[in-house]
Amino acid sequence: MKRRKLSELLPAMLLASTLCAGAMSTASAQNVVLNPGFESGTNPWTFYTNGAATFSNSAAGASGTNAARIGIATQGSNVQLYQPALALEPATQYTLTFKGYSSTGHDVAVSVLKHVSPYTNYGLSKRVFNLTTTWQTFSVQFTTRNFTGAVSDARLMFAFESYDADGDVYYFDDVTLSRVSTPTETAPTISSDPVNRTVTEGQTAVFSVTATGSTPLSYQWQKDSVAIAGATGSSYTTPPTALTDSGSNFRVTVTNAYGSDTSTAATLTVTTGTPTTGQLLLLDRTFDHTTSYRASVLGETPSPTSANCISVQGIYKSGKTPANVCNHEAFKFFQMPSNNPSNWTSPVDYSTGTLHQRIQVISKPSSTRVKYALCMFQDEIVPPNHACGSLNSMTFTAAGTYYSSQVMTSLYQYSTAVDWDRKPHVIMLHMTDVNNHQPDSYPGYMDLWVGTPNWGLYYPMRLRYTAIVVPPGGGAPVWPE
Repeated sequence: MKRRKLSELLPAMLLASTLCAGAMSTASAQNVVLNPGFESGTNPWTFYTNGAATFSNSAAGASGTNAARIGIATQGSNVQLYQPALALEPATQYTLTFKGYSSTGHDVAVSVLKHVSPYTNYGLSKRVFNLTTTWQTFSVQFTTRNFTGAVSDARLMFAFESYDADGDVYYFDDVTLSRVSTPTETAPTISSDPVNRTVTEGQTAVFSVTATGSTPLSYQWQKDSVAIAGATGSSYTTPPTALTDSGSNFRVTVTNAYGSDTSTAATLTVTTGTPTTGQLLLLDRTFDHTTSYRASVLGETPSPTSANCISVQGIYKSGKTPANVCNHEAFKFFQMPSNNPSNWTSPVDYSTGTLHQRIQVISKPSSTRVKYALCMFQDEIVPPNHACGSLNSMTFTAAGTYYSSQVMTSLYQYSTAVDWDRKPHVIMLHMTDVNNHQPDSYPGYMDLWVGTPNWGLYYPMRLRYTAIVVPPGGGAPVWPE
């Protein structure tokens, strides 16, 4: 078989969903790879091919007694040598080093990714190494990405299918994957305390803190010295406030393996709203839009039966309410505010008002264009029962603050999806690519969105999303501070 040149190759890879049993590894102070020189046999390394090949440690090592030997009998479309269950730290620089060669000088591509679906890129994706026919040492540095806490589900993978040929033999030895430097291990220190907030009744308030220290850091917010369930991020957004919340104090304790630090308390002041405007604050939330389905990541209280769902009164499933409403990668669900009117046409007519949206994009993983929209469901979580804002009104490629305004009567399915004499029951925010395809793993969605299956183009994205409905004659939207 003629060797293919790199310029002719497409860096596409079919990731097998087959899970092979292998020894779990724990990160040492240096190399996180077990049996790096194949001196102890082949375990916990795993070799997979849908062609025909052999894998052993029968070769003479570059420096020790043994090395890995992979003999390709019949070329396959999915051929990989990998070690699963590696432990990595987030946002940390690592060095991958290995020795290798092939009998024909054919190349190999190396990745570090999540071992199971959705096979998230953990910082090294299909890096091609130009092997020769004699032992050489190869090295690359990369920074881990697309996860926020320490993980133990990384896969180090050598992929051959784009480069190998029948009869090729590959050799590997002395594989190391280690942190470039071990950071000084320190207890948390709060460098920026939460500040006092004043909001109008019915609005939410956002408190945030900045802390340093060895990762991972964990957060627990308190209201009047009592822990708030699910408030475990660097910022906390209150539910819509009532006058009885005025005077409450909010603080946070930041903890890691080496200690903890507690912030000073910030006071919440709630004032009487301006009754003449009648503006309805639908949602004001700072959160991380990630591939996680967990409701707590969004600042929502999880359903008692599923951490990925919220329980919504008024949404029916099998004739019963409340029902679970569950998140996916591109689709995130939020409860309606506690002051959600039972009738959107009277006494205040929100149904013919204007939907105002503000997105403050705090961080975004790439410059890939995305669109963002709000939908409201009534009665059931089915397409005919949601009215949605325009995807073309909220589109962006970078961090920044973006605004849009849309007359309610121009919402998608405005006249058929919702009976505005009653209230909508739940909010959904969803994200799409530039072609209106959601970057999501639902059947039929993969392979449609731009960049699939590279989740790192879209996730994680940290943002603050605010939506206000202003009735006719209600003036300009009054944005929460």
